[in-house]
Amino acid sequence: MILIVLVCIQCTTYYLFGKKNIIYPIGKHYETFVFFSENEFEEIFVGANAPLEEEKVVASFPIFAAYKLELCEALPNKCIEEYDWNKKGRYHYFFEIKTGGVFAIHTIAEFEHATQYGASWESHYVWVLFKWILIKKENRGIS
Repeated sequence: MILIVLVCIQCTTYYLFGKKNIIYPIGKHYETFVFFSENEFEEIFVGANAPLEEEKVVASFPIFAAYKLELCEALPNKCIEEYDWNKKGRYHYFFEIKTGGVFAIHTIAEFEHATQYGASWESHYVWVLFKWILIKKENRGIS
């Protein structure tokens, strides 16, 4: 009986809160090799294959709060095709939820880019009752 209750709680909280709020743990564990004050960014472009709201992006990534934000929820193709990657003064941050489900590990690919520099990560999260838990995060490359 307890197992059935836990499964119900897991499913309910995942579909009500987890899917919509995965941006919070991504922001909490945000790393950068590109975003530094000497780069003099004027705007930040955030692209994802998940719902993006400016309030949630700023709450998740407080470092972005002082900049003009552009959001795109159509990763990867539309976001990448429509914007000038080499525009001076623009920082690009993308995340893509590659796999996941209510009882599955969610694989998140993250990528950042500015002018001539880029870096990428792969993270693994799991939803447990009321919270996202980071399993591991690996840097996949720096250029």
